[in-house]
Amino acid sequence: MPNNRNNRPSQAAGAGLDPAVHHQGPQRRAVEAPEYLTYVSSDPWPTASEIMDIFGVRFFFRVHLRTYSFKYLSEMIDHGIIAKRSQLLLLRGMLGKVKENAAPCVLGERHLGDIDALEERIRRILE
Repeated sequence: MPNNRNNRPSQAAGAGLDPAVHHQGPQRRAVEAPEYLTYVSSDPWPTASEIMDIFGVRFFFRVHLRTYSFKYLSEMIDHGIIAKRSQLLLLRGMLGKVKENAAPCVLGERHLGDIDALEERIRRILE
């Protein structure tokens, strides 16, 4: 018996399909289902505070400091997401390490200015 790939039993007409289970009406796309609208309307991304709860504040800071997201961290302080004294002290210490370890040519003037502004904001809050 030759091996004919086009005559597989699973592709034969009606093979294994139960008419009671198989939907005979007009097909609907998944994006037309009401469940999809519920899924799309929900926000799949966790908030910054949820990320800090899951992974920890230190990890959150390390990620954003490595990507030079100093303005984002500043916004988190403005919105009260980073508000605890322990968090601010930790961030201040980590900012000092970034400045200490990175060469000025790597950070550039813009990033050094952002770091200084963030350190100043933290200093004013801690006073």
